[in-house]
Amino acid sequence: MEHNTTTDNLPPVLQIMGKSFTSTQCYTFLCIFAVVTFFLFSGSSVVFWLAVTSVGVSALHATFRRPVPESENVLYQYA
Repeated sequence: MEHNTTTDNLPPVLQIMGKSFTSTQCYTFLCIFAVVTFFLFSGSSVVFWLAVTSVGVSALHATFRRPVPESENVLYQYA
């Protein structure tokens, strides 16, 4: 049986208190955590707060954005 040397020599993605975790283990934990919190905190509430938070971040970004001068506001320039 051959070993894949390209994946055997890769460093771990995450290390916590000396324990190494691969990317597959990290994604598995993240998915399990997401499903558990969805059921514990009522999924509709979580979705509501995610939507409110993303709208809030977008609105905050829009308030700090400087308008582009009219001379530079060209999406496509021909010839």
